[in-house]
Amino acid sequence: MRELGFVRLQDSVWVFPYSCEEFLALLKAELKIGTSVLYMVVEEIENDKHLREHFNLK
Repeated sequence: MRELGFVRLQDSVWVFPYSCEEFLALLKAELKIGTSVLYMVVEEIENDKHLREHFNLK
């Protein structure tokens, strides 16, 4: 996931600042991991300064 631009927030939680639902659906199908991966749209993350800096967001 790191090679694709995602940042690991916790052991099994990855963050990406843009919509990637279609990409993840393809990845889940290709790897046959359907229900093992959950996609979430999160509006806000507490103390996200390091993430905003990493992704060059204001």
